[in-house]
Amino acid sequence: MKSPIIALDLGTQNARAIAVSFDEKIRTPRILECLTSKTSGLRKGIIVDLEEASMTIANLLSELQREIKIPFKKIYINITGEGISVKPSRGATAVARADNEITQSDIARAVESSRTIGFPMNRSLLHVVPIEFYVDGVGPIRDPVGMSGIRLEVESLLVDCFSPILKNITKAVEGLSGYQVEEVVYNPLLSLRSVLSKNQKELGVLLLDIGAGTTDILVVCEDKILLAKTLPIGGIHITNDIAVALKIPPEIAEVLKIHFGWAKAKEVSKKETIDLSEIDSKIEGIVSKRFLAEIIQARLEEIFDLVLESLKEAKIEPKFPAGIVLVGGGAKIPAIVDLAKENLRMSAQIGRSINFSSESLWEEKEKEILNNPNYANLIGLTLWASEDQKKFKSFKRKVGVLNKIKNIFKPFLP
Repeated sequence: MKSPIIALDLGTQNARAIAVSFDEKIRTPRILECLTSKTSGLRKGIIVDLEEASMTIANLLSELQREIKIPFKKIYINITGEGISVKPSRGATAVARADNEITQSDIARAVESSRTIGFPMNRSLLHVVPIEFYVDGVGPIRDPVGMSGIRLEVESLLVDCFSPILKNITKAVEGLSGYQVEEVVYNPLLSLRSVLSKNQKELGVLLLDIGAGTTDILVVCEDKILLAKTLPIGGIHITNDIAVALKIPPEIAEVLKIHFGWAKAKEVSKKETIDLSEIDSKIEGIVSKRFLAEIIQARLEEIFDLVLESLKEAKIEPKFPAGIVLVGGGAKIPAIVDLAKENLRMSAQIGRSINFSSESLWEEKEKEILNNPNYANLIGLTLWASEDQKKFKSFKRKVGVLNKIKNIFKPFLP
């Protein structure tokens, strides 16, 4: 068996590693193993202790290697945080063929030309994401291959990162584990691959990935990314709020959030209480479930307010026919869907990894992972990696400039 795709999700609270086999004979992906461990040395997508982060990653990948018993070397990893920026760009090229038929090579050159914006020395380009094309000024066009024209233009999104953040993540993976980072991918570009349907992306949808340390915003409409942004706030802030308000350790606050949390306080009876001694015998006190819900609701409403503010800054009307799709650990808080509907005034739902493979083919061990919004970005990373490898083979046959374009030519749509 050839080496599986290995994807690594480094979150503020948890690190997850998954091994996926894409067997060409059966033409469907299979999850070989998926492991989770507590994260150490990371905060809001940034390495704050290189040694601790390296140890976490090395131990997790070593355990994954033991479980699947198949050698692997290359790792795909996600990245998020305030150190990343997304900006529009435009590129153009002359169509090369004498008969003016547009080829993949023309697209590659146009996309390459759109990355010519200068970046400061301390920033690195992660992706050039083609959004739409124009042929001789006519467009937008989704896929111009095979069309005729003289001039091909492309509108792209440039995703760049503060270089030390990128270098430290790479060091953390490669340092102790000895594995090789194949690609680092901006997190908001991942969940859309795994959870959003073609219809949702066409109609217009708001994807919110509420992680522990950050919340990623992605807006897609008419198959185009209109906004990709990361907010420095997430589930861990809810935990900290609970800890401060109730004067309890964060570990106990996390248990309360996970097992007793509710997103809409009015739906919780004032009479319901929690005996803290039943969670930890060293801690005494009775907590009102309504008060706990009020703490959670207040922070979630702050997140939703920041989302609306981000849409306003981007001059995007917060009206999406396909509504809101919630993923990440925060999406598991009960009643969050109703709170999102109320605050953002749109329909809302929890995202599932429906694009991994046909649901009728899901095995029992896969169902739990693919139905869990916690794994949406990790599954999206495996799909990104699979497409990356297919393009490598395809462009190697068709275009002699693969090494120049491999890391920049990656349309976000399948």
